[in-house]
Amino acid sequence: MSHSALVEWKKARTEYEESVKARSKGDEELYERLKESVKSTIDEKLLRALCTYRWGGLSKDDVTEDRIMSEVRAIPQRVKNDTLPDVDRMFSKQLRLDMSESDMSERVLKYFMQCNQLIEENGLVACFEGEHGSKEKCKLLIESLSPSELKLEVKNAIRFQAPAAL
Repeated sequence: MSHSALVEWKKARTEYEESVKARSKGDEELYERLKESVKSTIDEKLLRALCTYRWGGLSKDDVTEDRIMSEVRAIPQRVKNDTLPDVDRMFSKQLRLDMSESDMSERVLKYFMQCNQLIEENGLVACFEGEHGSKEKCKLLIESLSPSELKLEVKNAIRFQAPAAL
């Protein structure tokens, strides 16, 4: 299963669990009864492959929810194909500020969300952790801005109004 497919599955699973929590209105027992198991919602072929190739021939019946979720959480954390892509190039090509969005706050929020999605889909989460990772992420966000006038304006604002951010 690809990084992007796992990210989408995790997102859908989170949304599903939130909707079940809302329906159960804080009743933990009701929530547990209503919630479908992870095992029943994961692709059957993927589960068989994980059992055979990752978990040493473990029977599907012996696989726990925790084991599946641990694997699902770990895969997007790893760099795709164990090869670090040209991150600068990837971001400059794929990260775009939606200038058709009239609400500036919404435009910026979507830009940040798109950045996070690129990071998750390409298994780069660990690369952007901690203080150093946050600074690298900010640099990529700025360098990927277009039009170039906007990028220059943001760089100048940071340079002269918030130099500690660099």
